[in-house]
Amino acid sequence: MQQLWCLSIVVPINDQERDILVNFQRDYSIREIRSEIRQRNTVEHLQAGIRSFSGLDEKPLIIMNHPSHQAMPPLPGLWDRVTPEKLMTWHYTDPEVFIGMVAAPGHQATSNRGRYYKHPSMNGFDQMTAVVGGVWDHFLGNGMRFWISAGSDSHVHVSDGGRDFWPGEYTKTFVLAHNEPADIMDGLRHGRSFMVFGDLIQGMDVRLSGDSKSGVTLGETLELGNEKKLTLTMSFTLNPDENFNGDHPELKRIDVITGGINDEIAGEAETNSTARVIERLDESHWRVEGNEIKVTVTLPREHANGYVRLRGTSGEYLEPEVNQEPLDQWEDLWFYSDPVFWEAGIKN
Repeated sequence: MQQLWCLSIVVPINDQERDILVNFQRDYSIREIRSEIRQRNTVEHLQAGIRSFSGLDEKPLIIMNHPSHQAMPPLPGLWDRVTPEKLMTWHYTDPEVFIGMVAAPGHQATSNRGRYYKHPSMNGFDQMTAVVGGVWDHFLGNGMRFWISAGSDSHVHVSDGGRDFWPGEYTKTFVLAHNEPADIMDGLRHGRSFMVFGDLIQGMDVRLSGDSKSGVTLGETLELGNEKKLTLTMSFTLNPDENFNGDHPELKRIDVITGGINDEIAGEAETNSTARVIERLDESHWRVEGNEIKVTVTLPREHANGYVRLRGTSGEYLEPEVNQEPLDQWEDLWFYSDPVFWEAGIKN
């Protein structure tokens, strides 16, 4: 069985940059040496590649591209090249190197969004991310700091007969960081990010707090005592200009998704039965101040340890679906955030 997988590698800008790329390509690319494809085409071989980055002073990042590209129906898919078990193995090899997966594949410019032929994408998203209580929530429920991102995967632009947008034309990943490469990599490595289609939003400020006034944001962990409720304060910056389709996108709904973290979730088959949409917010719940949407919600602390993540859309779908009819990409915009965690750490 063909097991090839596709990775994105982000390398720090330093005097080792060229050698790091050359060495990794030479030593760990499955297709680099044709006579060695079989022995390189293993989970263990990629683990060795991850470990080769672990010993560096500045670690590169590895992100799995389009993980469900070869999955087959029904939902959840029959995994092929990439399985949840493999992703967990690679992540645990070094969580600071193998940091996550692409939530929404590139190739979004035609009706078959993502070029997922066996099991279509779900409103443009990979099923491992799109299904609430699915694979990504399983990872988070196991306590993994496993992040999502997205890009264009731009090979041939749609204007030239291809299936792709230019980088940033439709899909963007935003990172909370200073405008310098090292801090951007740090933001990706620690989950300070969200991804968005079609400039639905251009910024996000999220704060999760307990009884104290201070809070934590995306990718961070809030230590709690005996609090029974949590406060989630959110601010979303809207796009003041037209997007690349000439539209002014309208955010219609924000979903607040929570899940528990406990040992029992490890025994579930690639699911997290505690994950659910706890709030669906629309314009009746938020206020608009200038170019920002602001909303605060109180979350019941249903789990001693848990997480909250956000999702928003311009459309009417309550949940992403395997679309039987082609959707206009520009009328079906979403954002997904990385999670904020909480855990029992101190006593009041």
